[in-house]
Amino acid sequence: MYGPLTFVVLSEIGNELGEGPFWNVGDNSLYWVDIKNHQIHLLNIDVGKVKSIDISAAVSAVFPFSGNDIYAITEDGMILLNTKSGKKQLVCHPEKDRLSMRYNDATCDRQGRLWVGSLAKTKDGQKGKLWCCNTVGICIEKESDIEVANGIDWSLDYTKLYFVDSGKGVVYEYNFDEDTAAISERKVLINIDRSEGCPDGLTVDANGDIWVCIWDGACVRKYDQFGELILQIPLPVSRPTSCTFGGADMKTLFITTARTGLSAQQLITEPLAGKVLALETKSAGRIANKPQLNLAI
Repeated sequence: MYGPLTFVVLSEIGNELGEGPFWNVGDNSLYWVDIKNHQIHLLNIDVGKVKSIDISAAVSAVFPFSGNDIYAITEDGMILLNTKSGKKQLVCHPEKDRLSMRYNDATCDRQGRLWVGSLAKTKDGQKGKLWCCNTVGICIEKESDIEVANGIDWSLDYTKLYFVDSGKGVVYEYNFDEDTAAISERKVLINIDRSEGCPDGLTVDANGDIWVCIWDGACVRKYDQFGELILQIPLPVSRPTSCTFGGADMKTLFITTARTGLSAQQLITEPLAGKVLALETKSAGRIANKPQLNLAI
C-alpha cells in the first residue's frame, strides 16, 4: 500500500464518464474521452491546454493516427476523424445491425490491429462481443456472451491477452497467437468479489504487472502475471474507469474517472469525481500501440 498520496488533477473538465486514456509519446499528449458527453479531449502536457472535440455520438476510445486525423471508436462505428475539418470516414462497424449495442474499451496490438469490445445499452438480453479489426478494416468476432466488455492488454511477450468482463467481475487470460490474432484457452486470471467493486479498464506495465481500475472500489490494483495482488492504491473517487502510463519517464499513471450515477451527496464528498488524475509511481509503463490502417484517406 502507498502512503498518503497527492493526486494531480490534469484539467478542470468534469467528465460524466471519462474513459480511454492514451498517452502519445510523439507530442507529449494525453488523449481521453467522455462517453456520455460525446467528447474527445486532447491535452498537451507541455502547453497545459485541453482541446475538446464534440462529435455528437457516444465515443469510448481514441487514438492518434496521422496528421490531423484521429481514430475514434464511436457508437456509429470506428471512424477516422479530421480534427481540423471535422470530416469523418467510416472504417468499420461490425455491430451496425444490433441497434441496442455500443462499443466500449479498445486498444491496439503490436501489429496495429484494433481490439474493441461491445456492450448492451439496454436490458434486452443481448450480449457483448470482442472484435479484432485488422489493418484493412475487416472485423472478426473473437469472443461472445460478454456482459460488459472493458479493459484489454497483453503480456510483455504478447503470448497472453487480458480482457475484462466487468459484468462478471473477472479479468480473463487467453493464449494469444500474435501472427494470426487467434485467442484460445480462456481462463479467469482475476476474480473480484462484488462487495469490492468490479474491474474496469487496465494496463500492463514494463514489468508485466497488470494495473486494474476498480469501479465502485475507489482504488487501482496492481496484480502480477499470475493474478496475485501486489498493491492497492486508494483513490479519492469511487469510480475510476481506466488508466495508462505516460510522462517523460513513463512513470506517471493517468487515471480517468466518472461521476455518472453518483448521488448528490456522493458528488459533494467526491469533488474529484469525473476528473483525470495523475499519480507518480515507482513503475514504468509501455509505449502504447497505435492503429495501422491501409486505407485511402
